[in-house]
Formats: sequence, C-alpha cells, structure tokens
Amino acid sequence: MNTYKTLAGGTLALALFVGFSAPSAHAANVVDAVVSDPSFQALEDALLAADELADAGLVSTLQGASEITVFAPSNEAFGKLPRALTRAIENDPGILVSILTHHVAPGALFAEDVVAERRIDTLQGDTVMVRTPGDRVYLDRSQVTEVDIELDNDVVVHRIDRVLIPWKSIIRDVVMALRHN
Repeated sequence: MNTYKTLAGGTLALALFVGFSAPSAHAANVVDAVVSDPSFQALEDALLAADELADAGLVSTLQGASEITVFAPSNEAFGKLPRALTRAIENDPGILVSILTHHVAPGALFAEDVVAERRIDTLQGDTVMVRTPGDRVYLDRSQVTEVDIELDNDVVVHRIDRVLIPWKSIIRDVVMALRHN
C-alpha cells in the first residue's frame, strides 16, 4: 500500500484495485479467455447452456465483440447462487441470458474507469452500482478480485466473486409471464 499515492476521491481503493491486476497475457476473445481458465468453468457452462437452451448466440457474439467490459464470475461465484434462482433458470433459460448479459458493459473499462463511476450500464439494460469502501471495490454485492485482464479488440475482463443478478428485470419478467398465463 505504501507504493500507491493517495489522491482525492478515495483513490486508495483504486490503488489496491489496480494492485490486483492480472498478468498481461492476451487471449483472442472473451470465450477463449474463459475456456483457457479453469476457474471460469461455470461461466463457460452457463454461456454454452444459454446458447443451447435459449438460442441466445452469446458465444458467437462474445467471440466477435470489441470495446466491451466483462465482469466474469468465478466458479465459486456460481456456487453462491440462491437455489430458487437456479430452479428458475432451469425453467426459463431467458433468465440465464438476462443474467449473463448483465455482466457485460459497453466500452473498455479499465480499473480506473470502473472506480470513477457510481453506476455502470450493462448490455442487459440495467445498471450495476459501484462502491469503494476502504480498499475494496464492489459491483452491487460482488467484490472485484482481479482486474484489467486485457483481451484483443479492446475487451477488458474483471474477475468477481458473486454473480451479478438483475433482480428488477427478472422480477418484472416473472410478473409479466404470470399475467400472460
């Protein structure tokens, strides 16, 4: 911590956040990065399931994506999902697509960009809240544990310890489905 300057606006969090930077190894795209890292096996499985069950085209979209940021949940993050939510996903693959697209933000947001924001819009349509208490960085309830994994095409990945859930959208979709049944 002594190697970081303290700047106005809580940059201690930024300094420590950037301190978790990943090695500068480059993967061709998000899918290649996920497949090559065993700690993202659950994310890989979720992407493949979304493509298979919901015909979402997420894998091909992410393979060709440029100028995006992905907040990538680890295997342990998927293990923290509420059981009721996993059952809901099994019954409605659209929920899985909504959750996965909630982890992607437009633009290449590096660590300093993330902590400079209070909210980050996602491709799913909702936002995630950014908090920097002390020396930690959170997106909603998920702590960022590794940052600035750079890929080709201006794609940046940050590892997180919880799956980001767009609760408002999921609840709205469930209510609408109940009204139509």
